[in-house]
Amino acid sequence: MGYCDACRGLPSPTNPLIACASCPRRFHAACAGVDAAAPAAPWSCDACAPPPTPPPPPPPVAVVDLSDGSAVAAHAPALAAALGNVGAVQLLLPPALAALNARAFELWAEFLAKPEAYKAAFAIADGAAADGYHARGAVAPYYNAHRSGVIYEGDALAPLLAGVDFEARVAEWRDACRALAAAVLDAVAGERGAPRGPFAAGGAFDARRGGQFHVKRTHCAAADGAVLLPPHRDPSLLSMVNHVAPSPVAPGGAGLEIYGGGRYRPIAVAGVGVCTILAGSLLASVLPGVVSPKHRIVATFDADTPRLAATFFFQPSDDARICDLRAPEKARRGAPTYAQWRKKAYGRYYKATQSRLAKLEARGEPRSQSR
Repeated sequence: MGYCDACRGLPSPTNPLIACASCPRRFHAACAGVDAAAPAAPWSCDACAPPPTPPPPPPPVAVVDLSDGSAVAAHAPALAAALGNVGAVQLLLPPALAALNARAFELWAEFLAKPEAYKAAFAIADGAAADGYHARGAVAPYYNAHRSGVIYEGDALAPLLAGVDFEARVAEWRDACRALAAAVLDAVAGERGAPRGPFAAGGAFDARRGGQFHVKRTHCAAADGAVLLPPHRDPSLLSMVNHVAPSPVAPGGAGLEIYGGGRYRPIAVAGVGVCTILAGSLLASVLPGVVSPKHRIVATFDADTPRLAATFFFQPSDDARICDLRAPEKARRGAPTYAQWRKKAYGRYYKATQSRLAKLEARGEPRSQSR
């Protein structure tokens, strides 16, 4: 009669023994996790069965080379594929924009190295939406527990430094970044079959119209790999991240990791000669097929060399309709405007952030602590 090689018990009419097709052992159907009522089929026990196929690794974040002077439009298929696969792409920048990046970061580094009392003169006022400096944890503490820096919205530029033509130099850099983002949006929209008009100059989704940009130092006093900026998706059309690194295009992602394939992985390169484009949740709403990826910042740098990065958040006009732009015009008319979408989305963000902070306080941890 034999017995089960797992539990050593005898068979029964309701729990018969099933023979392994690859070795002499036999098992109760229940012990083997096999349905005894199912039609008989060759079956191998765990010791004989081939190991499960591991999931494929997440696709890498593609790197598109614009440093040779090629037009963004020439890379439209690669850009659309990258934003559809992982929601991110890195661009090796044209030399002129890389030079503007380097000059801008010289200004930001000079300002952020000033004494705290100097920077406090430009502090964001309580209740203000943006424009100005904030110390670590002073604004949106859940996300800025380890970050200090400046936030600008629209075209206004506070003169943070005197005697260096600060506003003109920053405006030239900002406008060049906006133009690159507009070209990326136009190329991806065309590949996705959306009308180009909304992304053209003056259109409702024209990246040149403004949005926010942040320049932040991320301070690290944590173990390598600790999460310094919690995982999140950006509520924007596109985000553009520019990093400072030891060379214009340096290996390593300066702590930026993007989620895909079930895990986070670092971007490949960073520096003033490269930028990272992230698709925001708005773009995923208006161009279905685009992925808006979660991303985070982890500690891969030491306390003596804070991470310095500038991030642009490109947003549409308040009256832009948030819906599939490929839908007929009549169907788009009833869609919410960006102003309505923003009010709802930021309300959810505020509620979730307050909940997270309350949990930190309940555990006796400071409200500015990041998780």
